[in-house]
Amino acid sequence: MTHQVLLGESVSALARTASKQALLCAPFSKAPVIERLLDEIDTEVEVELFTRWRADEVAAGVSDTAVLPLVERRGGSVFLCDPLHAKLLRFDSRALVGSANLTGSALGWSISPNLELLVEVPATTPEVVTLEKKMRQESIPATAEIAADVERAAALLPSSRHQAAAEELTSTAISGPWRPLLRDPSNLFRAYSRGSETLSSASAKAAAADLSALEPPPSLDRPAFESLIATRLLQSPLVQQVDTLLAESQRFGAISDFLGNALSMGSTDASYAWQTLMRWMLYFLPDRYVRTVPSHSEVMVRLKPSRP
Repeated sequence: MTHQVLLGESVSALARTASKQALLCAPFSKAPVIERLLDEIDTEVEVELFTRWRADEVAAGVSDTAVLPLVERRGGSVFLCDPLHAKLLRFDSRALVGSANLTGSALGWSISPNLELLVEVPATTPEVVTLEKKMRQESIPATAEIAADVERAAALLPSSRHQAAAEELTSTAISGPWRPLLRDPSNLFRAYSRGSETLSSASAKAAAADLSALEPPPSLDRPAFESLIATRLLQSPLVQQVDTLLAESQRFGAISDFLGNALSMGSTDASYAWQTLMRWMLYFLPDRYVRTVPSHSEVMVRLKPSRP
């Protein structure tokens, strides 16, 4: 697949060979491209799309939340993997790996195509198997609620800010599963807008790590910044697990024990981690959770969603 003009057509041809499963994986996925590929895939084939939804990237036009209803109408599933950078297209036992996102410019279906590469490898290639396993572990199911939240946050961002380099975005995120470190989440915007050096040394280090993991675009005002962070927070697999537990009222110790097991922490570190995470969830998602202190023990619960 060395001829760029034929890249998209080559992907389509391989998609037509699938008889059981089609796995599409790219950080940037556009609705017209997904729709075009779905038309090539037999309706009996199971379809899974792994992508990511960052409000700044949606605002820049390189990703579409509209891929969700397209895939779901086919009986398929969409999963969100925030640290995703890999590009993998697997159709049964044949796989393509390389640089191309699921966008028109990447696959040569635009006026100004990118210079991209996709190489066919066996789906049993160890690196491909490992990538799929890790991707599934670090993903959450996409939902209409998450899509709506991301769209609201994207609407607060100028669409042209990152357009020129939109498909060349790179990551400086810290490795491993992220969890909030800054104890006072209200100081995150201060560190973002004025520099982490305006905080104490311990808070500055924590804020720098959080901002590195969350990668907010520059020059946002506070409402846009905090709306964006809310969408990123709720897409964290760890937060999703806690969110599920909070469908029922949970005492402090129950969530602390869960985090201790999930993060392989001792009880003191787990309590500290839950105190920090609780503050972030209450600060950035105030309409989603409520905290009470009956009988000297903190209790937190998720409110029923007020919108679909």
